[in-house]
Amino acid sequence: MAIEINFENFSTQTEETLTQRVQFVFSPLNELFRSLHILLNPRHHGLHMKWIVETQHKMTSELYNDLHYFRLIYELGTPTLFLPSSETFVTNLDNEIVLLRDKLNAVTDDEMVNLLTVLTKNRENSFIPELAKGLEWGDFKLSHNENIISDILKDSEIVYKRFFNFISQYRTLIFDDYWYEKNIEHILLEEIESASQIMHHVGFKGFLNQLQIERMQFKDNKLIILKPFDATIQLKNADALLFVPSYFIYPHLFAETFSKGIFITYDCLSNRHKRLDIDQLSKAFFALSDPARIELVSHLHEEKNTTQGLAQLLSYTQSNVSKQLRLLKEAGLVASEKQGKYVFYATTSLFERVLPDFNLLVNYSK
Repeated sequence: MAIEINFENFSTQTEETLTQRVQFVFSPLNELFRSLHILLNPRHHGLHMKWIVETQHKMTSELYNDLHYFRLIYELGTPTLFLPSSETFVTNLDNEIVLLRDKLNAVTDDEMVNLLTVLTKNRENSFIPELAKGLEWGDFKLSHNENIISDILKDSEIVYKRFFNFISQYRTLIFDDYWYEKNIEHILLEEIESASQIMHHVGFKGFLNQLQIERMQFKDNKLIILKPFDATIQLKNADALLFVPSYFIYPHLFAETFSKGIFITYDCLSNRHKRLDIDQLSKAFFALSDPARIELVSHLHEEKNTTQGLAQLLSYTQSNVSKQLRLLKEAGLVASEKQGKYVFYATTSLFERVLPDFNLLVNYSK
């Protein structure tokens, strides 16, 4: 079972037309909502358990009540209506909150009630079937107090005022300190830069491989996101595929539609916790012990290329280039991708982890 994302024909004609659909999004507000999800469902988020326990000691009764009162907004996924970054470039949380305030002011009470009603029905029916509860949501339990819907019909202005007051207090007491303590902004921006470089070197399919998210695959010109339920999304040629790295989202993978495409929030924290084993390091450093292979990766680190192109560039025989590329590929330092009749090579994220300052080293040696 899965979410199946279909593309119109033009988008999948070439690697370039497919890559053009992809954008990377920096969204502190998305992180704030995901952190609230964690506080609602602590047992399923072991990576953040220390923070959860410390935060529970800081929570006032007012914050705790508001956490549950507004839970529909972040209990499962967060509707893109509450994520201005899905449509507008933002640089910080303050800007996002201003944009969110403007968006909510432009939404009618009926539109908001319909959205929250759909969220209520989805979470109780198809979105969390029994299989999903067992596989992905574990001990998750729904709460059935929907006062927020009736309160919006009575006086939405009071509800929104309470909502933004809740966000402000949560930031002041909890979120902002953790954001700066863990340098989350740097982690997210570093991930976006790294992902963009990977996309440039190895294209969209190579990017998905580098993410190492087994639940997300590109197969038969369709993006498949494994879930314990079925859903189909049709993207038009002009629609965007937004990839949003998250510090808080693990172990989930969220895909939410919006007016101009799809908003995919993926985990970027667990990969940072992975450590290279000794055998992997040994293969990597052996592969980099030869001057010819260092010269090859220095060119591939700047731009992907073919065996023939590298042979001409470096005045090597194609057989020698193929031999050296095979060793680099076995060590996980380069990856290959077929585009039409040609096979292109590029450095991988493992190369970045082993030698994050490679460009500095090369420039210094010159």
